[in-house]
Amino acid sequence: MPRSPGQEYTARLEAGRAALDAFTAADARFAYARLATFLSGVTIAVIASQGIVSGAWLLAPAVVFPYLVWRPARVLRARALASRRTALYERGLARLDDRWAGTSDPGERFRDDNHMYANDLDLFGRGSLFELLSLARTRTGEAMLAAWLTVTADPPEIEARQHAVQDDRKH
Repeated sequence: MPRSPGQEYTARLEAGRAALDAFTAADARFAYARLATFLSGVTIAVIASQGIVSGAWLLAPAVVFPYLVWRPARVLRARALASRRTALYERGLARLDDRWAGTSDPGERFRDDNHMYANDLDLFGRGSLFELLSLARTRTGEAMLAAWLTVTADPPEIEARQHAVQDDRKH
C-alpha cells in the first residue's frame, strides 16, 4: 500500500535528521582531531626545543593537520545539503498540515498596489500564494516566480501550462 504524502515526508524528514546528526558528529570529530593534532604539535615543538626528542617528530602533525583542515569540507557540504533537505521536508509537512502561513518569505518586495489583480488574489504578503508556492533559494528565482504570478501569459503559454499540469497529474 503506498504511503501518504505526510508519511513519505515524515520518513524522509527522519532520514534527513539522522544524516544531519551524523554529519554534525563527524564535523565535531574532525574539530577535536584538529585540536589534538595542533596541541601535539605544540607539545612536540616544546619538547624538541629542549632537546628531548628530534624535531623530525614535528613532521607528523605538520602532515596530518592540513588533511584535517581539507577533508571536513566534504562533510560540511554534506551537512549543509542535509540541513536544506530537512528544512524542505519540514516545510512540506507544514504545508500538508496547513501551518505554512508566515513561515517563509512572503514576497512583500514584489507587492504592487496598482496591479490589476495581485491584491485581490493575495499574491504577495503573509499567507499569500507566493509564500505557499515559493521554494526558490535565490533572489532571481523569487523574481521569476513573482513575474509568473503577475505577468499575464499569452494564450499559447496558458495552453502549454495547462498541458503540463495535466501531464503532472498523470504521474
